[in-house]
Amino acid sequence: MDAARQRTKPEYITVEQLEEKVFFIVDKRMKDILVYKEDFSEIKGLLKDITSTMVELGEAQRNTEQKMAELAEAQKNTEQKMAELGEAQRNTEARLSELAEEQRESRKDIGRLDKTMQELAEAQKNTEIKVSQLAEEQRESRKDIGRLDKTMQELTELHKESRKDINRLDKTMQELTELHKESRKDINRLDKTMQELAEAQKNTEIKVNELAEQQKRTERAIETLTKTMIKTRSELGGLGQSFGYALENEAYRVLPSYLKRVHNIDVVDRFIRTEINGQEVNIFARAKRADKELLVVGESKTKLDSVDDLKKLRVKVKAVRDFYGTDDIVRVLITHYCKPTILNKAKEQDIIVVQSYEW
Repeated sequence: MDAARQRTKPEYITVEQLEEKVFFIVDKRMKDILVYKEDFSEIKGLLKDITSTMVELGEAQRNTEQKMAELAEAQKNTEQKMAELGEAQRNTEARLSELAEEQRESRKDIGRLDKTMQELAEAQKNTEIKVSQLAEEQRESRKDIGRLDKTMQELTELHKESRKDINRLDKTMQELTELHKESRKDINRLDKTMQELAEAQKNTEIKVNELAEQQKRTERAIETLTKTMIKTRSELGGLGQSFGYALENEAYRVLPSYLKRVHNIDVVDRFIRTEINGQEVNIFARAKRADKELLVVGESKTKLDSVDDLKKLRVKVKAVRDFYGTDDIVRVLITHYCKPTILNKAKEQDIIVVQSYEW
């Protein structure tokens, strides 16, 4: 930089040297030309102007030298600032190197944390899958429970306990979520929080396994209760069938006199239970009314409370009609009690309903 400044530095002359050169030039011109008297005054004024100009040039020269000194001082200050800036630059580069090293270490730590978070997320997914499987099994259990009646109160209580376990599991999952959020807010407590989450995960798996075991016990209880219900229903069905046969047997004894007294129908043969054209007919006999041959076809049920009972009788009558080729059929329903609405519908269809208290 000093060499460049030396190359561009201009050459300066003093005021005395400038005056000498001017007088030399004037003297030379004076020798070359002839000066007349009338031109002398003009030359004198010209010299006066030159002298004034020379003074101004001297002053400008001094100002220029002062500015050059100031510029040199500024150049020194600039060079000093550049040196300080270079030192600061080297310090900055050193600090950047340190920060880059710290950044690499931070990335390594973040990588380890990310791996741990992924492992936790995978464990969470496995837990959710188990919970979904348990929920599906629970829904199947509810379907089975829906097909049972009031006698399954004990099983319902077990189901409520299962719901409580699921609620406790849901609460545990919420706690895990809250711990997970806290771990994001404070990176310095992440390791401790991860350990707590891992412990909570183990407890959750234990609770899931306990719930699965309880679910198995519930399913076994349902299976046992279902078998018991099937057996009970079978026994009740047999008992109902026995009551039905008892009602029919009583009808065989009293029905002939009732039909004669109320409907003027004479039963020719005794009532029997038989099968006609593929249908079981529980009340069947030949009869007459005013010398007209009839067939009596009937069914018995302890309680008539549905129109389906009328439909079943129509099926039996159709089988008899198709087999014997006659429409002269007296339709009879025997019961202990008949709902008024069903009784009215039976009368509309010309069906004789005989209730046991009428015998």
